[in-house]
Amino acid sequence: PGVLYKILGVLVIGFAIFSAVKFYMKKEDRELPPYIAYPLLVAAGGVHGIFVCGGPLLVVYANGKLKDTDEFRATLSAVWVLLNGVNFALDIYSGYFTASTVKITAISIVSLALALVIGNLIYKKLSRRVFLQLTYLLMFISGVSLLIK
Repeated sequence: PGVLYKILGVLVIGFAIFSAVKFYMKKEDRELPPYIAYPLLVAAGGVHGIFVCGGPLLVVYANGKLKDTDEFRATLSAVWVLLNGVNFALDIYSGYFTASTVKITAISIVSLALALVIGNLIYKKLSRRVFLQLTYLLMFISGVSLLIK
């Protein structure tokens, strides 16, 4: 698994750099061609199923297909709620939840709720340009964290 995480990290960093370069070359409005978009979407689902980390690939796909920032955020949120809900149910069914796991999850949910409120306040003040710049930066950081995992 360690080698696979490194490969995923390199891919995520590559997508972050590719997306940022495309963005700064003023080509962010070009839609992804289907021969790139659909395999990328399938890869995002596969990576999420294997690593629970398909977000960066899904971000690249969604950014190439969804031009409205509200639609982009709503779509990603819906996909992640669905996928993580399935993972959550499978983890409960498999018996992975212990008392300490439930405690950590409860604390995380409180932190998540606070982050959502703060994020929504900040988001309303961001232009699409700044939103995408932050998205690519966070994607790059995610790739680096996968490399050092």
